[in-house]
Amino acid sequence: GMPRVGWKCLRMSIMMGVFPLLAMALVRRNSDPNHPRLTGATLGVAAGACAWVFTDLWCPVGNVSHLLLGHLLPIGVLALLGATLGHLLIGIRAPR
Repeated sequence: GMPRVGWKCLRMSIMMGVFPLLAMALVRRNSDPNHPRLTGATLGVAAGACAWVFTDLWCPVGNVSHLLLGHLLPIGVLALLGATLGHLLIGIRAPR
């Protein structure tokens, strides 16, 4: 049959990774004056890598296009989300 595109794995990986990412970003809140976006992106990659392990254990599909979209892309999405959270949460704000 047709190869599976990978949307289910993409959704599952992002949903599995977003909560640990948010928790890690909140723990690191107001902690990095120099590189908050990089710190957040790193946390996103870590959360995405953990989600990748569980998605790979669950998913029987092994074609390259599926793996790129459903298994690898979520790490990039979580890294971008982490960079945004880093900017919003992890960076130290001047008192108003």
